[in-house]
Amino acid sequence: MAMTSPLVHNATEDDEVLDLDAAIAAIEAGACGDNVQVDLGNGLIAKADGGLGLGGLLQRLRSHKVLMAFAKMPAGASATPMRPFSPDMHPEVAIILDALKDAD
Repeated sequence: MAMTSPLVHNATEDDEVLDLDAAIAAIEAGACGDNVQVDLGNGLIAKADGGLGLGGLLQRLRSHKVLMAFAKMPAGASATPMRPFSPDMHPEVAIILDALKDAD
């Protein structure tokens, strides 16, 4: 049995289907009703039928747009360290690690 999301639907012909950018602009401008349908691509349609209505849909659409932008970014050439400095190490831990390094 296939799992389905209550927030993603197949398109219906009852209402106009907007693309992602047009839907975000229309919701922000208050120019659409609760029956708006948004084409997310690959035949997926999002609607404002969650508990938060249009506000929840707008939040999901903005998040979807950001994730799609991240997905299109090229991968970095090298990993970036999380910290600009090395963490402090207890002297006894340093001795153990040095001994293990010398054993190889």
